[in-house]
Amino acid sequence: MSLRSATSRSLLTLVLAAGLLGACDLGSDPAEPPAQPAPPESTQDAGQNVVPPPRPADDRPNIVMVLVDDMRTDELAYLPKTRALLARHGVRFPHNISPHPLCCPARASLATGSYAQTNGVLHNSGDRGGYEALEPGQTYAPWLQRSGYRTAFVGKFLNDYSHRDPREPGWDVWSAQVDRVSAYRRARFFGEKVERGYVTTQIEQRTNDLVTDVAGKGSPFFLVSNHTAPHVQMKERDNGRYEQLPPPAEPRYAHRYDDAADPAFFRKPSFLVPWPGGKTLTREEMRELHLARARSLASVDDAVASLVRTLRRTGELANTYVVFTSDNGHALGEHGYRTKNYLMREMLDVPLVVRGPGVARGASTAITSLVDLPATFLEIAAVKARHRLDGVSLLPQLRHPQRRPRGWRDTTLVQTGNNQDAGPEPFWESRGVQTRRYLYGYDPGGTTGNWPEFLFDRERDPYELTNVVDDPAYAGVVAELQRRTAALVDCVGRACNRVFGPDPRPTDDPVRAS
Repeated sequence: MSLRSATSRSLLTLVLAAGLLGACDLGSDPAEPPAQPAPPESTQDAGQNVVPPPRPADDRPNIVMVLVDDMRTDELAYLPKTRALLARHGVRFPHNISPHPLCCPARASLATGSYAQTNGVLHNSGDRGGYEALEPGQTYAPWLQRSGYRTAFVGKFLNDYSHRDPREPGWDVWSAQVDRVSAYRRARFFGEKVERGYVTTQIEQRTNDLVTDVAGKGSPFFLVSNHTAPHVQMKERDNGRYEQLPPPAEPRYAHRYDDAADPAFFRKPSFLVPWPGGKTLTREEMRELHLARARSLASVDDAVASLVRTLRRTGELANTYVVFTSDNGHALGEHGYRTKNYLMREMLDVPLVVRGPGVARGASTAITSLVDLPATFLEIAAVKARHRLDGVSLLPQLRHPQRRPRGWRDTTLVQTGNNQDAGPEPFWESRGVQTRRYLYGYDPGGTTGNWPEFLFDRERDPYELTNVVDDPAYAGVVAELQRRTAALVDCVGRACNRVFGPDPRPTDDPVRAS
């Protein structure tokens, strides 16, 4: 039976309306919420009614998240306006990762603050994939809405979300893409007909119109603006299957970078050198895909700039947190891959930059995850979570990016899934952990085509060329990371954010020997 039956969704609406949800666990002690003004009381003077004073406006900060699709961290180089308007005025998180580097699972974590073992979305399709797999009652938008925030959602939601599905609860404006959620032209938004035009400019205009509509109305707003770029274009074949094509650019950017030199990642030792499950790719096809992605991001860069202009024009910029990130990364020839959904650096690493009131300028040293953003938004809004969140608020790091918060986790859960109901852990493809030095994982069903278990020592091997899981010098390291993985794969709430201790070292490490 579908987790998203009409009955379940109707019950969810009733439950949310009644506020019958559980207790909070942000993984750390939340900041004390600011005192809210007491409601005015009706008074009488000599038998005459006195009109109470007007209630003060809610001056909590606005929050706008701009989310792109499949963008790598190094592709921020192709967004000069975004760097100038956000990164130079805020905090960069160069060690930020996607906990589940595939569209639907990553977006489900962003919508819920939970890992896949809790929110239910392990893949883009199948019984544990796409919109139908998202557990009802997990998203935090209703909490913000009930607290007084005006909420709006524009653009891509989850794969398989269609015009026949109900709108998500908790959103005053629900303008999600439906049906062909990766379409660049002829996109369709919830409750509307198909629109012509380039989807990035459509989402840009919708986002700016929403800001203009809600600005200065006395209530803070929470807005999520989801862009399709630089995701590949999906073209349906006659047999019903889809062909992946490079993303199209706006006509004005069709020839940008024609004369550009090859990107730096072409010089990586891992470029076009396959892992066991990788393919033989060519430099020419990777250059074509790379340039198409960069051109599609030029329009996103324009959209971010126009958003900032709109916030400034409406007087809201100084009181707005603007967050820019991506759902997951993407390999562009590294290890013989041009995809995502594997545990490797290029797929796990995603950009994250934030500007806003009280935000310092600089770069955070902590390893952060997309699963931390919901906890961050709720702390900014002084809203208490109604279920346990698996992430931890980044607000202290926005204030002091060079200061690692006390008790910050030293090991982060990373996972991928599939659509196969088979093996010892059905629907899971890779499960493991990332620390400051290591990337460890195992393949419970043998479906990746790579290794049943792997360990990369990024301190010695930053390009992840050599799997050292069977090296006797790393036996103790493997045992410790197996222990940490076992402790985290079923975690919920605070249990997902543990301090295990310093990274173990191999027996041939000169530091250990000394």
